[in-house]
Amino acid sequence: MSGGDEQAFSRFFHTYNARLFPFVKKITKSIPVAEEIVQEVFLRAWIHREKLQELDQPAAWLFRIASNLSLTHLRNMANEAIKHEGFSSSTGETVDEITDQLDLKEMSHLVEEAISLLPPKRQMVFRLSRQEGLTHQQIASQLEISPNTVKEHMVQAVKFIKEHIRKRSGMSLGILVLIHLS
Repeated sequence: MSGGDEQAFSRFFHTYNARLFPFVKKITKSIPVAEEIVQEVFLRAWIHREKLQELDQPAAWLFRIASNLSLTHLRNMANEAIKHEGFSSSTGETVDEITDQLDLKEMSHLVEEAISLLPPKRQMVFRLSRQEGLTHQQIASQLEISPNTVKEHMVQAVKFIKEHIRKRSGMSLGILVLIHLS
């Protein structure tokens, strides 16, 4: 793909599009916005395709771009709604609802930051569980490790993420909910 192979990019697109779209849609709560953001993610992937071969985890890079673009979209929506105080947003949400949603997304961004700091194997286990929705048994089979090892990775990952968020934001309530949403 880094050499401009369009078929390789097509395979790359089909591999990750099905996972990125629901992730972005969950954040933005809008199908058209999610489609636009995912398109932008893959445009950036194509533009920076030479960098992809240097990345250990291109999926993490794609999800980070998608998360950042989604947060930027929500911030822009909140700023626009604030400019027109008293009017509801195009999705019918009030300024307070958008602000609450933005706070949740910023916390979600902290969770993503913490996940990216996990050791590679633990990060993979966490992502397979939370983002792919796989069971401990499925993860164990896929990674050829025991279900108890998967459970231990998850316990340590959640503990690390909670501590990271507590240090970065001073908050600890509701973190488990966010971690389960990630």
